[in-house]
Amino acid sequence: MRFNTNIVIALVMACAIACGVVGCAASKSQQHAKVQSYPADLSTTMRFNNVMMEASVQRILGNTSAYYDLLDYALSLSPDAPEALYQMGFMRTLLEQRGMTTDTVGLDMLKSAAQLDPRNTTYLQTLVNLYIQQDSMELALAAQEQLAAQQPRSTSVLSTLVDLYEYADRHQEAIEVLDRMEVISGKSLSVSYRKFRNYSAMDKKTEAYAEIESLCKEFPYDPSYRLILGDLLMQDERYDDAYQEYLQVQRADSTAQGLQVSLLNYYKATGADSLYQSLRDDIIFSTKTESSIRSSVMMQYIDDVRGLAESDSLVTSMFDRLEARLPNDIDLLRIESSYFVTQSRKNQTMNPRLFVVLERIIDIEPDKELLFALIQHYGEQQQYDRLEDICRKGVIHFPDELVCHFYLGIACYQQEHKADALKAFQDGVTHRNADSNPNIVAELFGVMGDLLHDLGYPNSQTYAAYDSSLVYKPDNASYLNNYAYYLSLDNTKLDQAEEMSYRSLRLEPNNKTYLDTYAWILFTKERYVEAQAYIDRVCPPSESDSALCSDPRVSGVVLEHAGDIAALNDNIEQALRFWQLAQSVGGDGLTAALPRKIRLKKYIK
Repeated sequence: MRFNTNIVIALVMACAIACGVVGCAASKSQQHAKVQSYPADLSTTMRFNNVMMEASVQRILGNTSAYYDLLDYALSLSPDAPEALYQMGFMRTLLEQRGMTTDTVGLDMLKSAAQLDPRNTTYLQTLVNLYIQQDSMELALAAQEQLAAQQPRSTSVLSTLVDLYEYADRHQEAIEVLDRMEVISGKSLSVSYRKFRNYSAMDKKTEAYAEIESLCKEFPYDPSYRLILGDLLMQDERYDDAYQEYLQVQRADSTAQGLQVSLLNYYKATGADSLYQSLRDDIIFSTKTESSIRSSVMMQYIDDVRGLAESDSLVTSMFDRLEARLPNDIDLLRIESSYFVTQSRKNQTMNPRLFVVLERIIDIEPDKELLFALIQHYGEQQQYDRLEDICRKGVIHFPDELVCHFYLGIACYQQEHKADALKAFQDGVTHRNADSNPNIVAELFGVMGDLLHDLGYPNSQTYAAYDSSLVYKPDNASYLNNYAYYLSLDNTKLDQAEEMSYRSLRLEPNNKTYLDTYAWILFTKERYVEAQAYIDRVCPPSESDSALCSDPRVSGVVLEHAGDIAALNDNIEQALRFWQLAQSVGGDGLTAALPRKIRLKKYIK
């Protein structure tokens, strides 16, 4: 038997917390028998009690050093006080566990406390737990026997004693303790099964099965116990005996839960293939079968056909039939999704049906993590129609998850549904709260600003959206740039526009879009020489026409800006070149005056 160290530590901590101010939380009946080892004179006793009380206060406040020092002082006043020994021992044991000391003084103190006050069950329980943690099972067993002697009717204490006897292969003693538990609580499956297991370990099969048989007689109208008896016989390969038990259950109640599964296992073990397959299909397709049982048998079916050449088509066909008959069985859908995940990994290609199944799971039982996984997948695959559908489900089921609103807006935008995209972002910001991710809120407001501008809303609304975005993320270069550029086009707040544009450039100094914005703001402020220095980094005059036109970061608008800036720096030849390139590249945002600039060979505002 393996013992969980984390559980042990938790139990030890619980014991420490149970410790009182000047003593442990033993019952009154236990306290009267405590061995008193306090100082002889009254003043020292009072001082000891006061120190222990203050130590308890410091422990509650989390002042570990003060707590330790006070316990140390208390022990100097009364070296044999069990409560002080216990608390100090417990603390030193924790220090040892954390590698802060290598001595075993803590354990010695705990043992002393238990010896000085042997009826204190908390001290004994702490010792048992520590012995188990240290794998000192014989010492743990001895302490647990003491504990059981003091708490003879505690089934939890007796159950741990059984665990320790089983670990030590002392099965007869384990059975005797289980008999005591049965007297206290009556017959139960858990106790009878543990007795069965111990008798089996002693190779006393007759006595082992007699325990389960007695359980069946104790509860004659509950078929589950006789099914358990049959299943245990199956494990011992006593197939005929097991079958007789199943038949007995069948005669009493043919609809008994678990009977069909037990018979199914019997048919498989005995090679009755036709009966096995017939019953397996009956269980899977019957609407009366519990979902958990159907799922278990379906997994068994998948295992049955694994290795066959046509296994994939057989399993897929089975899922098709089940979906038609039981479309909302969530357990089946989960098995189906797991199957297709496994097959996708095996074949190194994603089965599209997997995502259909996952969406159906979300429809029946919304799951946030699953939803986010689908959002990520559809976004990466640029399946914007599917992304829109799954995000619409997300905003219904999880309206406060701003990710759903954000990607819904992105999906609509990518499908050129800008009005729907704007609504998605607007709905998103109305659901923000104090716990919302500020980066997502900033993106929602920022894209809102872009869309408000693109859709022709008043500039005041566009600027308000950008202001809100920058409140949540002041260093968002993209929205600093866009805000600054639209201000320059509006020829307003140019100083603010220049400051924001410069900030975006400090974040991304080689971004050609941001360089163009900054150059254009300088141009708008009639600082033409400075503007030329920045636009030359975007459209170097030495660059060939083909290179400029093929650069995706250099749009027609950028080329027109380069021409305008060159013109007002008295370089008409360069200006004319860039204007002509702008006209050939085309795109949104070109001014209506561009053809006249080319024809008249001069800048026209």
